[in-house]
Amino acid sequence: MNNWAIISSKMRVYQALVLIDSIIKNGDKSNIYVLSMDDESYEIISSFTQSYANVFILKEENIINDNIRDLKNTRHYFSYCWTLKSIFCMFILDLINEHDCVTYTDSDLFFMGNASSYLSSKDYSVFFTFEEQFLPKNKHDKKKEYNNIKSIVGDFNSGFISFKKDAKGKQILSWWQNKCIESCDVNDVTFGDQKYLNEVPSLFYNVFYEPSTVINIGPWNVLKREWKRRNNDVFFGENKALVYHFSGFKIKNPDTICFLGGIKVHESDYFSNNESSRLVYNIYNKLIVDKVNQVSSAFPFFYGYTDSDNNDWSGYLEKNNILGISMK
Repeated sequence: MNNWAIISSKMRVYQALVLIDSIIKNGDKSNIYVLSMDDESYEIISSFTQSYANVFILKEENIINDNIRDLKNTRHYFSYCWTLKSIFCMFILDLINEHDCVTYTDSDLFFMGNASSYLSSKDYSVFFTFEEQFLPKNKHDKKKEYNNIKSIVGDFNSGFISFKKDAKGKQILSWWQNKCIESCDVNDVTFGDQKYLNEVPSLFYNVFYEPSTVINIGPWNVLKREWKRRNNDVFFGENKALVYHFSGFKIKNPDTICFLGGIKVHESDYFSNNESSRLVYNIYNKLIVDKVNQVSSAFPFFYGYTDSDNNDWSGYLEKNNILGISMK
């Protein structure tokens, strides 16, 4: 059996709620554990998921000790949240049965199918995906751009990663946890918690990884294939799309929803090379707007928009021009 692990702060409440709904509405009966980073996210997510018997909301204090708590004072907020990913997964791994799985998913993912069923068909102690192809800013220099970004962010994406509760799964998760406690800085050495995954295939066995063409599709390859609806399913090329990662997707206010780099969701230039790729963004954008309105109605004084470069990783990348997308 799979178990989902999600971390949400008040800046990710709308996305976390859409994510939870998308898991459940695709027939996935797995347990969903949500770590709320503040009282506001705890109250709102608890309120909106109280009818779901398989959703469990925890607070930061439930899973950390004093040593981890001290890291909060020395790290960027988003780096601290990344540090908690492996710790939260280990917390859940200790709760579940042998040979069950815990799968961490960033709150900005969206499910279009039953990903737990897909994972159950794989044999692994750890499962993750690699970002199939980054989008170049300069179409005349694709290889250079691709290699440059890969050198910064690493070969694999840590926004969707699954660990089985077996000897090797626990060993790998423990190793990753120790690395993240040591450092989760955003730089070209670690890139938060992500570049540590580069070492996993050579250090451990029973490691399964695949390109992000079914699970964890994202901005890096969204334009690479045609998107189509077939009955109730969404297809990315010939593959049924199960999970899309809206990496860098920011809700700055009720009327401004944009990508990393400040690109507006509905700007035609972004989709000019493949109009069909607008499909998945239109689906998600409507659900986000609906959720913003629902939360605003129930909690009229709540403010959950991303307006701080200090607390948002994508804003930090822009401000410091880490990927060459500075908004200065």
